[in-house]
Amino acid sequence: MKSVKIVLGIVVLCVCLCGCKNTDPRRDDERYKNDCEEMFEKVLAALDEEDANALKGLMSDNTVEHVEDLDEWIDELMEFYEGRSEEYQCSGGVEKGMITSFYEKEFIVTTDEDVYCISLGYTSHDPEFEKEHPHEVSKSVGINSMIILKKDLKDEIGFTQWADGEGDFSIYYTVDDVPRD
Repeated sequence: MKSVKIVLGIVVLCVCLCGCKNTDPRRDDERYKNDCEEMFEKVLAALDEEDANALKGLMSDNTVEHVEDLDEWIDELMEFYEGRSEEYQCSGGVEKGMITSFYEKEFIVTTDEDVYCISLGYTSHDPEFEKEHPHEVSKSVGINSMIILKKDLKDEIGFTQWADGEGDFSIYYTVDDVPRD
């Protein structure tokens, strides 16, 4: 009887541990390890070159189709962002789901003029869509949201809001611009 309990205990343990196995093949795939950071470097290149068309080209098709005044927001962003990027660091972020394709990350960017906090919502790929349409790209792939403010304002107000993937494109100039809960 004791050996049956031991064997049963080992089987239960194995089943539990197998349930914890990471089933997302991208976690081991070098292509996706720095996917959001690679996208962010493209964002910085567009900002450094003041290339509004390049920045718009990084947006998801859904964003381009559904965000009102996107061109005006990009123009405003180009005016707000000063200098050329010298360095950046990812200060935090999340990936949603086990087989996720959506990233929310916050970057601190130092330019030769100022320091900025940029929160980026980005979809790298859409597994369900790709399964059904293997030779097409989902309209959700690309930048879905972006919030930018100067780091001193972020520090002053303790700002921790993530761009939420729902078409939130915001530039916060002062404390009064920041939404309150």
